[in-house]
Amino acid sequence: MKSYYSILKFVNNSLSGEYIAIGLIVVSNNNVYYRLSNKKVLISNKLNPDSKKLLEFSIDNLHSYIKNDIEDHSQNSFKFEKNISVDFLNRLSVYNSGILQFSKPSMLKMKINKVSFESLFKDFIDEDDIVRQKEGKVSKFKEKISKDLYLPLQDIIDVDYKLKKKSLPSLYFDFHFDSIGYNGALYASKAIDFNNQQVGAIRNDLSNYESLIQRLKPFVESKGINGEHRFYIISDPYEGDTPSYMEIYDMLNDKDNMPYFKLVNTNNVSEIVNIINERKASKFSELLEV
Repeated sequence: MKSYYSILKFVNNSLSGEYIAIGLIVVSNNNVYYRLSNKKVLISNKLNPDSKKLLEFSIDNLHSYIKNDIEDHSQNSFKFEKNISVDFLNRLSVYNSGILQFSKPSMLKMKINKVSFESLFKDFIDEDDIVRQKEGKVSKFKEKISKDLYLPLQDIIDVDYKLKKKSLPSLYFDFHFDSIGYNGALYASKAIDFNNQQVGAIRNDLSNYESLIQRLKPFVESKGINGEHRFYIISDPYEGDTPSYMEIYDMLNDKDNMPYFKLVNTNNVSEIVNIINERKASKFSELLEV
């Protein structure tokens, strides 16, 4: 079994070839594993602040190319099933000549899985990033979602629920709800951690959520459910200064620009719980069984 890897490089000086290895992409069989080091990206931005926006734009473009086929993601580590091959990596190494470049793909005589990919990432890119995630406790954001949303609703509606592709007509992607139930209307929530997720992953979540709403409405209406649906985004304020994050968060706060969602922070999750209890909602998954 052959696998191929390419190193993502922030090239600070194109004349000298000076670069920082900020990420790794591996093609193994039909799977592609991809990960960036937040620490290395921050170092790159500090090293050359003038290139910060351009690097961010380049990373966003890479996320956008592969976003629709995310099968699983954990922090900044992604596993994709897409038509990305060693030829694709070769083209990236030849034609990407800006501040974000890709090394010529090198062969590995082994099949890669998540564990072996983490080992490669540790060796080639950032050991500290792996150690931090393995040693790191669950973020306060996730702790609050688990305690204040999952726990009180776990026996009432679906929580921490993955809606599989093809469960609904024309649904071509999996989607994770933090809660979803119904009783005359749909009540659903999606938690997005602006302070720990890549901006590309945030955009992907929002785009898929909006797309899914357009599929959910006719489905539940066919079941006689046509009340005033409520779709929530659970997110705390963004604490950084990156423009792309700030722009998305501000947009979510603007009801005119985001009519589909209501934004609530983790301190107000009880609003969702109270609605579910008041409406005596049931599990959405029951509708798929009818």
